[in-house]
Amino acid sequence: MCGIVILRNTLTTEVSDRLHKAMFFIWVFMGLGFMASTMHLGSPLRAFNALNQVGSSWLSNEIFTGSLFFALGGSYWLLALLKLGPVALRKVILVLGMLVGISFIYSMAMVYLISTVPTWDTLYTPLAFVLTTLLSGFIFGHLLLTIAKHHDADMDNALPLIGAIFAAIYVVVVIAQIIDLHSTESALGSAMDIIPNLMQLQVMRIILLFAAIICWFIPRLIKA
Repeated sequence: MCGIVILRNTLTTEVSDRLHKAMFFIWVFMGLGFMASTMHLGSPLRAFNALNQVGSSWLSNEIFTGSLFFALGGSYWLLALLKLGPVALRKVILVLGMLVGISFIYSMAMVYLISTVPTWDTLYTPLAFVLTTLLSGFIFGHLLLTIAKHHDADMDNALPLIGAIFAAIYVVVVIAQIIDLHSTESALGSAMDIIPNLMQLQVMRIILLFAAIICWFIPRLIKA
């Protein structure tokens, strides 16, 4: 979302400087996410071996596109923060990073679409990835823009409403997924039996999601 606002060329120099400083936290969370993702590997220190099958393995594609996204996004951020290089070049790097980010999300979703794991191999898996990306991206991006003191009344009013709509869609998807898992059977038994605490985890996710949406509406309610 920050990338879209930057490409619109509506930021003043002061707001742009503050925004790029605030974007430091994007790379902090990205770094933590990458470190956490290596923990589910059998040998985390050999994670780079997964790059051996880029193009033929979705796991390799995920690691490759994720690393490339980190490199392009980080390069744009450093160049913009330090005001190095032509503005046009920075924007090209930013656009490339955004496109690679989309392929990164796609690759992550495809990793879990495995026919031998019926719990994951459903339409709900890519839907969950896309909805999570949109919601977290809108909320976090808007937070960074607020920190940078970027004032856009139309955007400030529209984003919480859009977020609430996506949150409602997400709840429908979660309910449909739980209903579907109850009827999904494998050699190991019911898909719900494989994840006995799924209901509690989903309820917790929905509560946290709506807590974030409520916080998102607070500035709007105060102004009203």
